[in-house]
Amino acid sequence: MNKKDAANSARAQFSLRLSDEIQKTYQLKGATALARQFNHNFPHLHITSHAARKWLVGESIPTQEKIIALAQWLEVDPWWLRYGSRETYTSGGSDSDEAILVRDVLILKAHERGILRAFLDVLLKRV
Repeated sequence: MNKKDAANSARAQFSLRLSDEIQKTYQLKGATALARQFNHNFPHLHITSHAARKWLVGESIPTQEKIIALAQWLEVDPWWLRYGSRETYTSGGSDSDEAILVRDVLILKAHERGILRAFLDVLLKRV
């Protein structure tokens, strides 16, 4: 599978997980209802109906900060919401050190990732 096909597949799979959870948990229909509820719960992360529609039809995936908010709202694991089954990213069904590290980095807020990046630059002598 080439990169474009993999990206399209990832967006489509995210869209299905998001749609299923929204339907199961809140019985919301449509992008406007999703945007309205999201903005009510997370006004500091405001989204438009257009952005919500793109998530629901698999045209885009939200930022990590918004995925974490969505996961909190839907009461699901952020990793699962973004990527699906953890077994897809690990061997033998148990988390590898690399998978755990990736998961931990992905749940960091943007400014925390910046701090981590600066630390890694010093540690790896890239400064």
